[in-house]
Amino acid sequence: LLMINKIINNWWVLQTKPQGELSAMENLKLQGFVTYCPLFNKEIIRRRQVRLKDSLFPRYVFVEANKTAKATIHLIRSTFGVSQLLKIGEVPIIAPASLIESMKQLEVQHGDDITSSFKPGDVVSIQSAIYQGLEGVYQI
Repeated sequence: LLMINKIINNWWVLQTKPQGELSAMENLKLQGFVTYCPLFNKEIIRRRQVRLKDSLFPRYVFVEANKTAKATIHLIRSTFGVSQLLKIGEVPIIAPASLIESMKQLEVQHGDDITSSFKPGDVVSIQSAIYQGLEGVYQI
């Protein structure tokens, strides 16, 4: 029986620039950081129904606090797309590895799930703009 020792690292929490999760992750990855941003399917309705992936925690991503990250922590703050590394004093805030693993498992299990805002036959009312007050029946 072969046993492999895997070092399990905790994760740091980063705040990104507005809508900068993907940009921050890409730039951090280019510098050797391991990143994670939990995503979920989101429904957008404009002329037609569209599904897209969106960040579960807008403006936040996680960076694995591994040996490389600890040695190059100073690079994080100046990375394009990153606003700040969340800290208490000078100590980065930790997200336990078990939390990240649980989120990854849930994302795999429910990655294709989507909860529609409306069901066919629902009466909908436009709340703003030129058509404010008009009602219709959802049919998609």
